[in-house]
Amino acid sequence: MRLFLHLLSILTALAAAVPLPAQNPTDIAPPKPPLVAAVPESFDWTITAKTTTPPPSPEAAKHAALRITEVHTTKTGKIRRDDISFNNGTRSTHWIVEQYLFWTSVQGEVCVSDLHGAPGLTPEDPDPTLPNCIPGVRWLQPTYFDKVIVVDKRPCYHYLHNEVEAWLDAETQFPVAYKNGDTVYTYKYGVVPAEPLTLPPDYQRAWTKIQQALNLRRQSRNTPVSLR
Repeated sequence: MRLFLHLLSILTALAAAVPLPAQNPTDIAPPKPPLVAAVPESFDWTITAKTTTPPPSPEAAKHAALRITEVHTTKTGKIRRDDISFNNGTRSTHWIVEQYLFWTSVQGEVCVSDLHGAPGLTPEDPDPTLPNCIPGVRWLQPTYFDKVIVVDKRPCYHYLHNEVEAWLDAETQFPVAYKNGDTVYTYKYGVVPAEPLTLPPDYQRAWTKIQQALNLRRQSRNTPVSLR
């Protein structure tokens, strides 16, 4: 029995190592809403940004140094952590809880911003960057569907709208790549987190104060007002 299981594991590994033929794009049905898969309870992804044209001037090069080159996101439940890398080599970490973004200023102060109604990764992305959103592709509409193409031996839905393009895996409905102007964003998906995320102490204190303020607001709305 042990020998059989050992041989089975070897055959399984060999089968996984053999590349499968790419599926014929004509066999893939057109996409149906929802066009983008919902982010699971626990998830991990990385978005890498590359600009295809060099800065046209020294002033533009200064701005280019502050461009984001990579965002590694880990999400568990309502908490999300974004580890951000910039073109000049600096890094920053942002935390998102529900619709609130937490970060630390250059002075070392904890800052909080309400993302409700805020723009996403680009102006083309109208939805806020919340834990249940993968940025960059929330602008998709069925009318923007162009065709099915094969990317890295995987059939993908190609969407096109003005200068914006997106490629989504036809099976998983997760984004593979996204192009806006001369910048291309590629998506990679990592190992699902084994443990739930916890906020750093300073951010947790700020989040507790926000929850207390929200509770007071709810209580005031539910308190009857005497007109005497």
